[in-house]
Amino acid sequence: MSLLLRSPLLALSISTVLWALTGVCMANTSLSPEAMLSGRGLLSLLAVALLLRQAFTRPTWREVVAGITGVLVTWFFFLATRAANGAADLALSLLYTTPFWSVILGRILGKRYPWWYSFVAVMAAAGVALMATSWEQANVSLVIYGVLGAVCFAVMGVCIETEPVKSDRPLIYALALGVIIGSPSLWNESQSLLSSPKDIGLVVACGLATAGGYFLLTRSLRHVSTTAATVIQSGEVPLVLLALWAIGLRQPIPQQLLGMGLVFLSSVFMAIHMRRK
Repeated sequence: MSLLLRSPLLALSISTVLWALTGVCMANTSLSPEAMLSGRGLLSLLAVALLLRQAFTRPTWREVVAGITGVLVTWFFFLATRAANGAADLALSLLYTTPFWSVILGRILGKRYPWWYSFVAVMAAAGVALMATSWEQANVSLVIYGVLGAVCFAVMGVCIETEPVKSDRPLIYALALGVIIGSPSLWNESQSLLSSPKDIGLVVACGLATAGGYFLLTRSLRHVSTTAATVIQSGEVPLVLLALWAIGLRQPIPQQLLGMGLVFLSSVFMAIHMRRK
């Protein structure tokens, strides 16, 4: 564990794989987005609490903002997916404009980035956009929710990145809020969940993967910028697509292969930079 946490690149790579697993789980469950948010959040919260065992102290304003925006990322993603009539690829495409927004937010706060940061961020966003194949379903609500999710992701990352007192409390706040928001839906669908071993397994897998993914991301943000972290994590989209292709739910097309190439290229470029630092 200590080796993992000393290597932000390794931690981010594993976090990306874990979040890709949550995407596959959500694509295969019969539960509503709200019920899945609460169910996975409850399991994630228990796992993180057992792992960290942190005493509660008075939170800083950055920790509170990071916790609130952390749950809003998932909430806006669900709303964007619903606005796109289930086209999760469109919601993901908008969500992974996060590197672009993090560069803008960082500059507003006085941070200086190399010129190529913006180029790599745009390349990653373009790659994700090419992997989406349902743009004809785009609408105003989808764009608003997707962009808000990306901005919240950027705000969460910058707050964690710039917080002087490093802690894992923003992660706990985000998971707890997710449980609260989705608990009514989870309660209404509890009978359906308990009668479906498949959904139970998907909620457990999604909860544990969410806990691990968020934990590794927040720890990585103590060492790298939000832009670098989110460029690496844009690799979640091609990983989800590869998994869906493997289980026969999607068929690859040349446009998506080109998008994958751009995302992997931008991730590798950023990874090389991180290794040199």
